[in-house]
Amino acid sequence: MNREASVFPVPRCHAPLAERRASGAKSSVAEPKCAFPWAAQQEHPARPAERKRGVVGVTLWGAALFAAGLASAADAAGPVVSVGVAKVDITPELPIRLSGYQSRATEASRVELRLQARALAMGAAGQEPVVLIAAELIGVGEETSAAVAAALRERHRLDRSRLAVCATHTHTGPALADAIPFMFSKDLPAEEADRIARYTATLRGKLIEVALAALADRKPARLAWGEGKVDFATQRRTVVDGKWKGFGLVPEGPVDHVLPVLK
Repeated sequence: MNREASVFPVPRCHAPLAERRASGAKSSVAEPKCAFPWAAQQEHPARPAERKRGVVGVTLWGAALFAAGLASAADAAGPVVSVGVAKVDITPELPIRLSGYQSRATEASRVELRLQARALAMGAAGQEPVVLIAAELIGVGEETSAAVAAALRERHRLDRSRLAVCATHTHTGPALADAIPFMFSKDLPAEEADRIARYTATLRGKLIEVALAALADRKPARLAWGEGKVDFATQRRTVVDGKWKGFGLVPEGPVDHVLPVLK
């Protein structure tokens, strides 16, 4: 989840972990009650974190923070919650310029791995469901987020505050018309810019499609969450006299090794 900042109001007891730990707050899954309106406010015993699993996609950061209040109340003895999931292929037609690096000067000519957008909808109809969309992109622009929000408001009366549109921040995904458009050092040829604009429009339709599919897929389910550890994370920006001097290893720099996981 540049990942677009979530507009969903995260309960205070599930604020970003680094902030809570700095203030001395506990980080157990059995923290103070703070569930969403449609989840029973119950506590459950802390579960041991699964710390030796494979690396989980960065979108789970957004998912865990987005739904931690709900998940902490949904253990084996807790309430059943309506949950729906869906995914859609968002691989662009080629050729198209990739985002992520300023030095790229040509369009992509082949597909190594296909790209996906996934949606998670939580909450029964009439109970203010929330929707999280995670797309394998460098970022998601405000115009794209607004288009998705407008469609969901029209079809499901979903308030904008109940939607988060996030990105995995991959550097091997297509460039978008409304996400880091100033990435490249030179102006794009008109035909390349046109392909990016057409893909961006197609993408918006697919994000709407996957969100609607997740809402339609809702079934009784239980949610749980825990914390893992990501050892490879490090601070790599070297700053000298208040100015960035390039990339390097900065052992004393701020790093958050905690990986929240929603199941």
